[in-house]
Amino acid sequence: MVRATGRPAMGAAPWDVEMGVYMNRFGSIAAIALAFGAGPALASDVDLESDFARDIFRMAAAGQGLDEIRGTLREVFARQDIDGTPGLSAADGAALEARYSSELHAQIISDWMRYDTDGDFTVTVDELRPAALAEADRPLISGTVEVEPTEDQIAFVAEALIAERMARDLDGDGAVTFEELTRYAEAAAASRMAVSQAERLLPPPELDGNADGTISEAEYIAGAEAIFAALDADGDGTVSRRERALLRNQQRSDDRRAAKQAETRDNADRRAAALERALERRAAMPSCELPAIAAEGERFVLAGLRGTGITNLHLGDPAEAADLVDVAIPEGDAPVTLIAGFESDTILRLQGAGTRVTTVIFTQGRVGIVGAGADITFAEAGPGCHIDLAAPDPADPRRLYGPELSASVLGPRLGTVDFGARSNAPFDRLEGAISFGVGGAADAAWDMFEEFTPGGLVSLDPAQVATVEAAYKLPMAPHSAGIAQLVAEGVLVPVESRITPQTVLETEQGAISVGGQTFIAGPATDAILADGLIFTRDHDRIWVGRPPAEYRVTAPFEYPAELTGVHTVTFLLPDGVPLPTGDPGESQVRRIGG
Repeated sequence: MVRATGRPAMGAAPWDVEMGVYMNRFGSIAAIALAFGAGPALASDVDLESDFARDIFRMAAAGQGLDEIRGTLREVFARQDIDGTPGLSAADGAALEARYSSELHAQIISDWMRYDTDGDFTVTVDELRPAALAEADRPLISGTVEVEPTEDQIAFVAEALIAERMARDLDGDGAVTFEELTRYAEAAAASRMAVSQAERLLPPPELDGNADGTISEAEYIAGAEAIFAALDADGDGTVSRRERALLRNQQRSDDRRAAKQAETRDNADRRAAALERALERRAAMPSCELPAIAAEGERFVLAGLRGTGITNLHLGDPAEAADLVDVAIPEGDAPVTLIAGFESDTILRLQGAGTRVTTVIFTQGRVGIVGAGADITFAEAGPGCHIDLAAPDPADPRRLYGPELSASVLGPRLGTVDFGARSNAPFDRLEGAISFGVGGAADAAWDMFEEFTPGGLVSLDPAQVATVEAAYKLPMAPHSAGIAQLVAEGVLVPVESRITPQTVLETEQGAISVGGQTFIAGPATDAILADGLIFTRDHDRIWVGRPPAEYRVTAPFEYPAELTGVHTVTFLLPDGVPLPTGDPGESQVRRIGG
């Protein structure tokens, strides 16, 4: 059985060198294989697992018979046997390693010094700029469509290339001297030579038949003959097209099976690693310490990231509107302690037998209650009582809060919760939800709001909300609902988006439009990222998607709360109109004339 070594396959460059130049391997097997192109890998059931065996197969697949392969390998053997003693040994590997390291060092310096246009052995930013601009001035290619970059984009990419290359300027004086380049080349060559070339380039030691530490030419050729014999099923001295096809078909099946096994292992490893991290986090957390709770009564737990409804109130932070969750409490005689944990400030509107709730314990985020009895009390739990809903194995509420827990409802988003049925309807519109400007100019902003807040906007009287401190009324609706309200009141006037030749718009099915041309971003050089950006090797990061909505301001107003993320807009402020007050979030204000 021939051992698989760590050296690169023949069809691929052993390493990438400075400026993307492939360094020839002094007639090594890798260089010879490149002359024939990368062939298919070997089938595993013929015990041909090493790269040496793959090299033999590729030469056979290119049409070479056994005699021709013997001749080729004798030439390779002679070029690799350079230590002055017969046979291939570790000493040959060390000599090859030293030679390649020296050549790589020289190649890096040679490639870099082509930028030295005045011949003073020093490269400046001005000398780098022409080449960088030429590299940056390449069209964006996707399928059959090419889009020429703008001058600004070319300049941006060129400056990025220059900045990357000037990292070799170790003293930061704006010029890369020959001494600095030499130090860089030495470090780069050393990092690329970290794996011993004796192991990477020489044949596997299993070819050393007499185990004397040296592979003779006879052993080298004998190993190749054994590999060839395994390929040449009919023994006619050539690997026929049919034999090659059988090996390819078997290898494809083996590759698919190996890929499936690797994917299964990777998925299992990821799950195990995620669970281990979660357990480590949990072990590091302090234990859950609840305030004293009366022994009689029931305990209900409600935990989520957010509520799907939102209110016109805040619970102490005017930049954050309180979410709203409707909670149905089942009938009963015993008092209820409600343990609530939310990432954001949340108001719970109790329904059913809501007056049974006499105690609210919150683990994080402020909590308000509507519909409880007059004697309700609030208490804060210890930090270890928080349920991590983002963990792959969220904490069991009974482990945190005790086995006497009566019921729990957990979920990333909570809308209408029924403790009697242990259910959560996150996307139901909440009772009393209001709307602005249906069928009018405010519809675009309102549609955006409802897309991300399916529970809707509910106006509450702060006097009805019981909380630790107090509930306060916001000056207007939050998020895009506030924009819709301002449009409905005539304070904001929607402005049609201005499309310029540089605007990149997202269209249907992943297509994008640049400069009036529509194309699909290619998988290799173009990528539409999750945050709505497109990046290509020829372009700066460009925002892809609907441009932020623009509104002309007609009168003073206070910014709605939480104008961030998808709710970000641009306010156009005419001369003479005062700047809005409050927190604009991530939205922008731009002065316009008139």
